[in-house]
Amino acid sequence: MRNIYAYTKNTHPYPPFVSLNSVPAGKAMLTVREPAKPGPHSDQDCGSIVEVEMPRAELLRLFEALRDELTPPMMKARGMSI
Repeated sequence: MRNIYAYTKNTHPYPPFVSLNSVPAGKAMLTVREPAKPGPHSDQDCGSIVEVEMPRAELLRLFEALRDELTPPMMKARGMSI
């Protein structure tokens, strides 16, 4: 497995995170952890972790959706994208 992207929020304890990793057979694994639940035992509850295996074609669709969402309006008006 090879990490493609990771983001961890700067909070404590057990911060939420997102991690995208390449896995064999041309697929990717998207892993997300929710933040620790508030309360007296938040230092013992790391939150739920969800892993979603994504085929390469879906990873490309995710990339295209992010590119379309993040392209500034002026670039879109000129038929450009980031």
